[in-house]
Amino acid sequence: MENRDWNEEWEQNSFDPILEREFGIRLHPHGAFGSGSHPTTYQLVDYICRHDFSGQTVLDMGCGTGVLGIAMAMHGAVKVTAIDIDEMSVANTKENFQLNNLIGFEAIHGDATAIEGEYHTIVANIHKNIIIRDLPVYVSHLKAGGTFIASGFFTSDADDIIRAASQQNLRPAEQFSHEDWVIIIFKKAPVLST
Repeated sequence: MENRDWNEEWEQNSFDPILEREFGIRLHPHGAFGSGSHPTTYQLVDYICRHDFSGQTVLDMGCGTGVLGIAMAMHGAVKVTAIDIDEMSVANTKENFQLNNLIGFEAIHGDATAIEGEYHTIVANIHKNIIIRDLPVYVSHLKAGGTFIASGFFTSDADDIIRAASQQNLRPAEQFSHEDWVIIIFKKAPVLST
C-alpha cells in the first residue's frame, strides 16, 4: 500500500465534528478515542451538558481526546484532571484543552495508580474489567456524596458493574443505554456520623 498518513486522511474526510456542532466542543481527535461517533462518548457528553459541575473537581479516567473533561469544564468544573495509559491520548487531550481555551487543567500519562486528591465527579469510560478492577481506587478518591459515572461496556455487563460498585459503597442513581452501550451514574454514600 502507498505510504500515506491514514489518520490524517480520516480526520479530513471521515471525521464528523458532531460534538462541536451540537455541544460547542472543538476536537482534533487524531488517533484517540472520543470523537463523538461512538454511542458511549455521545451519550456521556449529552449527559454532562445537561448537568451543572460548578465548583467541582473532576476526573476523566481513560480520557482519550479529553472530551469528557472538556465538557465538564464547559459546565462549571474548576479543576479537571485527565488520565490515560496512552501517551498519544494524553498529548491529544492537552491539545484539545488548548483548542477549547481551557488553561490550567492537567492531562497525565498513567493508570489508576496516578490518581491523586479527591474529586466530586469521576468519569470512567473504559472496559468493564478495568472498571471493576480499579473501583476501589476510584472510590478512595471520590468525595463522600460524590458521583461516579461508568461507561464503555454493554448493557449485558451492567449487573456485574452494579454488583462490584455496591461492594464499594456506590449506589446506582441512574442508568440509560443506546445501541446496547450503557451508562450508569453512581453516588457514593455519605459518611454517617455516630
